[in-house]
Amino acid sequence: MKEKNELPTGERPIDIISRRMLINAAPCTIELALKVDYLVFHQSIIDQQIRALEEEAKKAIIERERWNQRFQALDVELQKLYERHNELAEAIEKKRAESHDTEGQSGDSATKKEGTTHQR
Repeated sequence: MKEKNELPTGERPIDIISRRMLINAAPCTIELALKVDYLVFHQSIIDQQIRALEEEAKKAIIERERWNQRFQALDVELQKLYERHNELAEAIEKKRAESHDTEGQSGDSATKKEGTTHQR
């Protein structure tokens, strides 16, 4: 005997076949649902870890910016010190040259030392 797939309720044969597949696969769907719950749980843990790492990254970026600002300020200060040192070295050389010229005119023998300048 051949099974009739037409029902008086208006359901199509594919609906009956789909229903049979769902009924036969019921234990698998429970396992699948548990697996999905397990994966969702681990996904939420990973999301929390990602948020924590993002916060740490933001803090690290802010800290890096602070260090960059401090370094730039120290660099500017160091550059000013180099400039001041070079100005003083030039002034000392000028004074030595003037002193040497006055000593040379009076007949004294003087030795001239070379000044040092620093550059960055």
